[in-house]
Amino acid sequence: MRSLLLALPLLVLSSVGERPLAAEVDDPAVPDILDLREQAAVRDTWLKKRLDTVVPALMRREGIDLWLLVAREYNEDPVVRTMLPATWLNARRRTILMFHDPGAGKPVERLAVVRYPVGDAFPAAWDPEKQPDQWARLAELVAERNPKKLH
Repeated sequence: MRSLLLALPLLVLSSVGERPLAAEVDDPAVPDILDLREQAAVRDTWLKKRLDTVVPALMRREGIDLWLLVAREYNEDPVVRTMLPATWLNARRRTILMFHDPGAGKPVERLAVVRYPVGDAFPAAWDPEKQPDQWARLAELVAERNPKKLH
């Protein structure tokens, strides 16, 4: 009995290898499994859709003019992880994401108060050569937008 229990995982593993991959099955009902780059592209498409539709709707519903998400590397708020591109595992150093609703039917502005863009969704809004203090740059950006309700 004991030898059968020890051999069972090997039997299961060996039988898994005998099943054809989805790409090898000539059945349109069986979807192909995307490679990692293709999966990342799909996830980034979903992210852009959420950022373009869900975030503005929530901000406008709650009357928020400016929303900040601040994260430290390896100590992210769970919400920040949902805003990062698929190829980013974590925030980098200090990552500050800013959403600003200018109102009047204009799209919500998205900025990353970091040295580099965060994927295609958040252009970089901090140049350490011009302003060495990241927090000071954030204060400038907030002052320029003069929000009534900051979250």
